[in-house]
Amino acid sequence: MEEAYTRSRDVDDTIQPLKKWVLQDKQKCMQCSACIAHCPSQALHIKDRRTMIVEFEKEWCIQCGACIPLCPFGAMSFDP
Repeated sequence: MEEAYTRSRDVDDTIQPLKKWVLQDKQKCMQCSACIAHCPSQALHIKDRRTMIVEFEKEWCIQCGACIPLCPFGAMSFDP
C-alpha cells in the first residue's frame, strides 16, 4: 500500500499546470475579425459597432488557442 502511495505522490509532483496565456498584440491586429466566429467563450468580440474594434476580454478566455492560427496578422499568440 505504501508503494502505491509513493508512486501516486511522484506522479502528482510531475503534473504542471498550464502556464501559457493567450495574448492579443493590438499593434498587429488589423480588425479583420477572423478570430471572433471561432472563439467559444466570446472573449474576442466587437463591443462597439460604431468603431468595429475587436476587443479581447482576457478574463473570459478559456485558453483554447483557436484564435491563434486563424489570425492572418499574427496578433494572437500564447504567452512565451
